[in-house]
This record gives sequence, C-alpha cells and structure tokens, in this order.
Amino acid sequence: MMRLSYSIVILLIVFSVTLSIAYYPELPDRMVSHWNGNFEPDGTIDKLVGLSICPIILILLGAMFLAFPRIDPLKKNIETFRGDFEYFVVLILAFMLFLHLMVIWWNLGYELDFGLFFPLWMAAIFFAAGTLCKRARRNWFIGVRTPWAMNSDRVWKETNRRGGIIFQVSGLLLILGVFSSLLFFILLIASIIVLGVYTTTYSYRAYQKELKEKKSRPRYRRLHDED
Repeated sequence: MMRLSYSIVILLIVFSVTLSIAYYPELPDRMVSHWNGNFEPDGTIDKLVGLSICPIILILLGAMFLAFPRIDPLKKNIETFRGDFEYFVVLILAFMLFLHLMVIWWNLGYELDFGLFFPLWMAAIFFAAGTLCKRARRNWFIGVRTPWAMNSDRVWKETNRRGGIIFQVSGLLLILGVFSSLLFFILLIASIIVLGVYTTTYSYRAYQKELKEKKSRPRYRRLHDED
C-alpha cells in the first residue's frame, strides 16, 4: 500500500502542473520571476520556462527526498523518524507550490505581499527542521552531518539536539521578518552562520572529548600497549 506522504507528494506535483497548464493562456509572454531584497520585482522570464520551473523542481525534490530512506546505508535508522522526515518533505514541496501560485497570481495582476508570506513560511520550515534534527538518528542524508557526528552516535545525538534547538529558535525569530525585509535577511543569514559555526565546533570538540575518554579506559590502553 502506498504511503500517505507519497500520495501527497504526487498530488502536489500534479497540482503544480495543472496550475501551469490552466493559467498558461492568461499570462503575459514575459513573466515577473524574480524579486529583490525588498520583495520588489526586478527580473522576468519566458512564460513557458517560468511555468515549467516549479513542476520540474517538485518532481526532482520529491524523487530525491523520497529515495533517501531507500538508498541510505543506515536506512534502518531513518525508519525510526521517517514520519517526521516525510512531514518535512511535504512542507518543503508545499512551500515550493505556494511560491508557484504566488508568482502566477502576481503575473495576473494581484500584487501580493511576499514580505509577509515568505518570512512565515521560512519560520515554519526552520522550526520543522529543528524538530527533525532532534529526532533524527545517524544517517547520510538527514540532519547535521559533520564528519565527527557521522563517526559517533553520541556526538550525532548531541550535535543534532543542539542544532535542532538553534533551528527552532531561529524559526521563531524569523517571524519578526514580517515587519522588515532587512530584518528578515539579517536574521536568516545570522541563523545560518550561527548554526554552521556552532554545530561544527561543538561536534569536533565533543568527538575529541569522546576519544580522550576512550583512551583513558584501562582496556583501551592495554590493547594499544600490546600493539
């Protein structure tokens, strides 16, 4: 029996294709396709290309994300949090579909407030990513995968727990971005930098600490003395 998440992903893809086909005759030959940091339009693209981008991205992302649990050498670990992962996949694809719909509406003459909707979506994605990290077990595709976390279940657990907290706090802070596009981008960039620097530093130090603990154990010293 097909998993519910698979059905939802297929529906999202079909809906994106249906939107493109349905609105194709009504849209201008050159569509607005890009907005600057103030969410003001500053770029256009050919209509056919513009309406094809989102369905193609949805197909590629859906196939890639849903393939991870099947091809990961540690797929048994993914099964322990697969529900959370699939919820996250659906959220990402729903976000892409929402952007597709916003672009279509904008080009039909409805000037929607990207500065309101985009920060809220990013806040939801960051918070969901935090929940996923905190529940993820060691694997090759999902979570904060530093070299040191990948070599230790304990380091993985603590690195992803802390990374998950940073994701969730960042998600809550990103809500403030609805008041200012500049504030939103500052918070977004700062969150990414803090997440990258902190989790990398923490996992390295935690792994080194674990190595020192192992070396201090009598059995470990005895085995290496014999070598």
